[in-house]
Amino acid sequence: MSITVYNPSSKPAPEVLKTATRKTTLKGGILGIIDNSKPNSDTVLKRVADQLKARFEVNEVIWSRKPTASLPITDDEIQKLAKKCNFVLAGVGD
Repeated sequence: MSITVYNPSSKPAPEVLKTATRKTTLKGGILGIIDNSKPNSDTVLKRVADQLKARFEVNEVIWSRKPTASLPITDDEIQKLAKKCNFVLAGVGD
């Protein structure tokens, strides 16, 4: 009789993590919005986007909508937001 032993541990976490560069102002920036498809999420996020545009002079808003609240956005959407946006807002509704 043999026994199989599984090691459930993962690889060690990297010691040094690099954070994204930060803008000092939102003025002239590009806002990304991830709508999670919950009821009223689009309404709430639209109002927040309008406020950010008016108050901080955000130049552009790029929208991404998840197919459902329980699924993540696609890798393509993540790459698009990462390349084009200075900051991203993910929101919920209900």
